[in-house]
Amino acid sequence: LPGGGGWGFPAPAALPATGRPELRPLCPGAGPVRAALFVGCLQEHFFPEVAVAVARWFGEGDLAVPAGQGCCGLPAWAAGDVAGARDQARRFVRVFAPLHATWVVTGCASCAAFLSRRLPGLFPPGDPDGEAAAALAARVREFARLVLELGLRPAGAPGTPPPAAVTWHTPCHQRHGLGDPSVLPEFLEALGGMDLRPAGEGCCGQGGAFAFREPGTAEALLAARRSDFRAAGAEVVVTNCSGCLLRLRA
Repeated sequence: LPGGGGWGFPAPAALPATGRPELRPLCPGAGPVRAALFVGCLQEHFFPEVAVAVARWFGEGDLAVPAGQGCCGLPAWAAGDVAGARDQARRFVRVFAPLHATWVVTGCASCAAFLSRRLPGLFPPGDPDGEAAAALAARVREFARLVLELGLRPAGAPGTPPPAAVTWHTPCHQRHGLGDPSVLPEFLEALGGMDLRPAGEGCCGQGGAFAFREPGTAEALLAARRSDFRAAGAEVVVTNCSGCLLRLRA
């Protein structure tokens, strides 16, 4: 963010660059891996359980979680700091390219949309990291879509039985950025055992930094979305964006 914390967040340099302790046993050794996990800022600092849950879908030796991966660059880019976003993108490329992973998977649709759609355009022609950025962008997948593409089942211990009534919130970046609005109901249907309750479409009000810039409008959007969930009669709301999760839990 411009100024290193324009909405009350610490400057990027103040954030640790290493992975969560829960994920360090998964850091890569030698050789290529099937998938590499991009954690993202909010999962690194607020929702590490999401990244851990994603990791459990991969068998031993199939997943790398590299340290020092940092931010995808979306917050800086959205705030107009293109140079800052490029610096973060360069860091991403230099951490992930040497892994030669078949897929780069993330549990955040916003990160997935930015990395797959915007990453190559941050580098000018002739930039030595630009070609690697384009190759990586083509391999980025949002977690639920990758699970469906590959037909994965959890490799780790199963969790608690799913709740009876579940609805979902499709993030704006999933719907518009990735152009894949049906992934959450498809994913939940594939898991089975749940009473799925559609709750319509709508924005939760987070919108990256929008909630901080326009708090009144953001609150109205959140209230409308919560009303949708109540009308659906759901006990649990599932979403696949860290920003939406932050907002919906507020």
